Amino acid sequence: MSHSDYLQEELTIVLLGESGVGKTKLVIRYLVDVLKETKTEWDSAMGAVHVKRTMQVDGVSFNMVIWDTSGDKKYDSMAAMYYLGRTAVIICCDISNSYSFVKAKDWALQLTIHSCKIYLCATKNDLCDEIETATLNNIQEYAENIKAKFFVTSSHTGENISELFHTIIEDFISAPCNRKEIKKQKRRRKHVNLRCFWNYQRPKTEI
Repeated sequence: MSHSDYLQEELTIVLLGESGVGKTKLVIRYLVDVLKETKTEWDSAMGAVHVKRTMQVDGVSFNMVIWDTSGDKKYDSMAAMYYLGRTAVIICCDISNSYSFVKAKDWALQLTIHSCKIYLCATKNDLCDEIETATLNNIQEYAENIKAKFFVTSSHTGENISELFHTIIEDFISAPCNRKEIKKQKRRRKHVNLRCFWNYQRPKTEI
């Protein structure tokens, strides 16, 4: 019988970005294409909505929460309560909207100060033309400068959405604290199995 390791730490993913960059569509595409969900129910909070799922990846079980924050400026001051201390933050910018990249850099600056794990995501690649290609190159260069993993996505075609979330999950599982917890559970399980085997093999004493 196979066993899975369970991580107590929750994988929390927060999406930040200007209103209209496609954050919600990004999450829905992931839930539909990868998790095979036909209907998504969101839990609401002030300035954000979220979904929570129990995941099992490569023999490791954990809870994952995805927070989709509002891009409305009036909620900017509240965003910190969602991203501080979180596992991963996806900063989204629309390739066809240069101002959304300016806003993305503002978010990245705040997150760098708070040592958050950043994933920079350029959305709506299906709308990209030769003019936007130059903007895309600037976004990629910026991602390299701040040492953020960079993804070019399209919620319309599904491009790189699975890869984005899979990378975040891999980084979460391979984090030093989680690797240590997984090894501890494997050692504990091995010890229990050996003890059960010894008790099974030991001959019974006749009375």
